[in-house]
Amino acid sequence: MSDDMEPNKRRSSDVNIQVVIDRLTNLHDDVNDLKESTRDSMKEIANAITKLVLLEERQSHTNDNFSRVVNQLDNIQRRVEELEKQEPIQRLTSKWMMTAIYGAATAAVYFVAKFAGLV
Repeated sequence: MSDDMEPNKRRSSDVNIQVVIDRLTNLHDDVNDLKESTRDSMKEIANAITKLVLLEERQSHTNDNFSRVVNQLDNIQRRVEELEKQEPIQRLTSKWMMTAIYGAATAAVYFVAKFAGLV
């Protein structure tokens, strides 16, 4: 009977070994799938990081441009404030100039009238 048992044990052992081999094969396939998936994910992450770097550069340029615009706007605002401060003086000077022109025109008309004998 021991000879009969020997093939059964061997078959049972062969079946167990085959089960282990199948499980190891499945595990190997799963690990390979995970490696492929990880590679694909790493490529996607690298692409995303590249896009983020580009966006950060664009944002930096936009911020620089915005700062320049703000500085120019500040300069314009200061110039407008200076002009607004000078506006009353300009108005007064214009008034004096118009008075001088009217006076000169009146004197010229009077001189011509006197020279023509009208006055």
